[in-house]
Amino acid sequence: MRTKRRSSARTVPLGMATLAALTVSACAPTPDPADLVLLGGSVVTLSEAGVAEGIAIRGDRIVAVGSSSEVRAYVGPETRVVELDGRSVIPGLADNHFHGIGGGPGVDLSRTRSIADVVEAVAARAAEIRAGEVIRTNSDWHEGQLAEQTLPYRDDLDRATSDHAVVVVRGGHEYILNSAALARWSIDESTPAVSGGRIGRYEDGRLNGELVDRAKNFVVLPPVPERSEADMLAALAESHRTLNSRGLTSIRYPGSSPLQYSALQQLKETERLNIRVEFLLRAPRSPQSLAQIMNEWPAPGAGDAWLKIGGVKLGVDGGFEGGLMREPYEEPWGEGGAFSGLQTVPREPFVETVRALHASGWRVATHAVGDAAIDLVLDAYEVANADAPLQGLRWVIEHGFIPRDDQFPRMRALGLSVSARTTSTSRRRASLNTGVRIAPHGRRRFARTSTPTFRSPWVRTRRSFLTTPGGCYTTSPRARPSARVYSVPTSESRAWRRSGLPRRGMPTSPSRRTSGVASRLGSWPISR
Repeated sequence: MRTKRRSSARTVPLGMATLAALTVSACAPTPDPADLVLLGGSVVTLSEAGVAEGIAIRGDRIVAVGSSSEVRAYVGPETRVVELDGRSVIPGLADNHFHGIGGGPGVDLSRTRSIADVVEAVAARAAEIRAGEVIRTNSDWHEGQLAEQTLPYRDDLDRATSDHAVVVVRGGHEYILNSAALARWSIDESTPAVSGGRIGRYEDGRLNGELVDRAKNFVVLPPVPERSEADMLAALAESHRTLNSRGLTSIRYPGSSPLQYSALQQLKETERLNIRVEFLLRAPRSPQSLAQIMNEWPAPGAGDAWLKIGGVKLGVDGGFEGGLMREPYEEPWGEGGAFSGLQTVPREPFVETVRALHASGWRVATHAVGDAAIDLVLDAYEVANADAPLQGLRWVIEHGFIPRDDQFPRMRALGLSVSARTTSTSRRRASLNTGVRIAPHGRRRFARTSTPTFRSPWVRTRRSFLTTPGGCYTTSPRARPSARVYSVPTSESRAWRRSGLPRRGMPTSPSRRTSGVASRLGSWPISR
């Protein structure tokens, strides 16, 4: 008698290219048993096959999709059988710009819902440590989750403690300091402006504690406690399991170190890598340092379908705190027409770096938020293209939040992809009308000196907390899996849709490979 190992269905992720290429092999009289069979559900193939009832998987390949009776032929004595009971199976989700889960070390602000909550969390940490020690927060939060819809500034943080330097980490582009922290690092109203950075002020001219992009370099955060290699690998594997549970089976690290790549290699070699990874290395800002650094990197394109070097990450402007624009920001953030965003690297060194990487066979992906930043990236890519054609090399613009119509022909001519994303953990998103309008939820303006808006009319936006794993910057493991799935298609503007350009995703293979299957409730990795 055959015995079946049955499981109640949770979520289920499969490779999208795999499903699109599937055909049912019902003609085989006695097919070899599958390792996993899912029956009695709705298997979304995203192909002409439409929606099937079941799916069979052997190793890391899909071997059949069809009716429950057809797929049941693949059940053997050792097959794991999942009765879906009408639930859905979808292709595994891919995150094309993943930085990490949880926001890093420090005071957890993920559950704060007001500035008072932030102050309380910082004060609680201050009560636990000696006076004079530095307090930092994690970055697993956003002002969009706070009732006030604004950042906590210097005066707010001073209410938490005057005996500790406080550094509130906001995403990847900004710190907010209290008065003790400003004094610790000798930052005051006489501190000169920073190229590629911004020191924020209140309306009366006092510093408000904001340090944006290159201005963050004033601060030296306390070192993160060292962990053993075993602990580091275990934490990395656990983060991937969390992503699996939300339906993700492929991720793309947009700029990290050879050390992290080595950790991923160790997971793969010990068969603990449960997610497919494309890995971008981060280049130094100085072209003079590039040659030495490249000698320490793996070869361009090294790896396989589970772990692959996908190129090199560069950057030319800030985030939404400082996207480089052709025209000044709306007032009051435009500072009387003087502020158009932040250019975080000079033009000539950037162009030189792009050319050097191209000459060495590297694919380049560059962070560019504002339209002027996109102009700069296109200028540099065109210079590299004059050295040797870029068509077919799949170079990338990361984010591309604020594109203009005159830029799309240039992108198409170079064969670029765009890693178009939603904003993370925010109620703001690109308008579906033009792709250039940014506004808080319900036309509500952010408070003075909070995250700026770009020059455009206000538009009504739907309320959306985009905090699921897979968000830009760091993401919360507590988020609803459905939020990101819904937010990604709704964030794509008509401007991008009419551009005819591909949005950058994970590289796909024509082979019938899958790292998992996903449904509404979670996901399972299929192999490893």
